[in-house]
Amino acid sequence: MSSSALNPKSLTASVDFSLSSNGMNQSKRDFPKIYRLRKRKEFLKAQRMGKRLYTAHFIVYISKNHKQNNRLGLTVSKKVGKANYRNLVKRRIREAFRQSDLRLGQGFDISVIAKQEVNDFKLVHLLTEFNHLSQQVKSLSFSSTTKKTRCHKMRARKPKSI
Repeated sequence: MSSSALNPKSLTASVDFSLSSNGMNQSKRDFPKIYRLRKRKEFLKAQRMGKRLYTAHFIVYISKNHKQNNRLGLTVSKKVGKANYRNLVKRRIREAFRQSDLRLGQGFDISVIAKQEVNDFKLVHLLTEFNHLSQQVKSLSFSSTTKKTRCHKMRARKPKSI
């Protein structure tokens, strides 16, 4: 065997580094910061002002964000499982969000809380739930009155007791 056959430069010349190992373009697989809820106040705002929807696997809060894209925030508690299982659940939820119609909408903050009772977080089930959620989001109406202002108005109407 000659030493030129084992030359690493000759082996890497034919490899295209713009594609990942499974052939997908890296830009379609990543999840940039503009598509994520990252701060606690963003999660709390989505939960306080958003609409609540229930599915078999999660509780979802959806609120308007007045931006160009939808943002996803995930909450998976220790009650769901150990760290490696929680990370697997989060990866599957992100992938289902990437592939669903819900990512295509504009201007929503979506906070997803995984339910602890469910043990089968399969990608196929999650994808159907996200597509069903996208249909529900289209039918939701977001009025300018928030839950907080309604609560304050109700408190103002109550008579004071002595």
